[in-house]
Amino acid sequence: MKESKKKAYEMREDFKKFIKGETPMPNYSEEEEEALENWFQMLAINLSKASEKSLRKFVRKTGHAEAFLLGLARFTCTIIQNMENEGLSTKGGNVWDYYYLAILPTAHDIEVEHQRESHPNPEVIIALMDTSISIRQIFDKFFSYVPDEYREECMKEIQEERNKLLNYVFGNSKQ
Repeated sequence: MKESKKKAYEMREDFKKFIKGETPMPNYSEEEEEALENWFQMLAINLSKASEKSLRKFVRKTGHAEAFLLGLARFTCTIIQNMENEGLSTKGGNVWDYYYLAILPTAHDIEVEHQRESHPNPEVIIALMDTSISIRQIFDKFFSYVPDEYREECMKEIQEERNKLLNYVFGNSKQ
């Protein structure tokens, strides 16, 4: 089980780098990337149609959010199953694994990160401002979920954030 969690975390990190534009799509030529981009655009159009149909059909029985999510779920399952049937598997796994183990958690992480950036955790900010609290203590208290192999990188990022925050607070107070 530990190995599968590690692999899932690696897939998520690769996918996150791709989404952020830090790395190119693995094993794709420019022509294939363009074709995939066109396919994504067509997918968005079809999803829009499926969502509209689902909303019209189910909104009276459920609610707007539930009707939309039902249409989204059915549409997503159809697409993923078709990919699976066509043998469009990802490296070292199947399409369903990639969706559940990499894409959904990564999308969630990206949204949580976006929310954190919009609304930083006041406890973390207080801890960052208190230089008597070590970076390791901050990591252990707020970021212990990060796998061991990414611990040092995460602690470097925490230190950078502390430096930025202290620079901002003390840099602006001198004016």
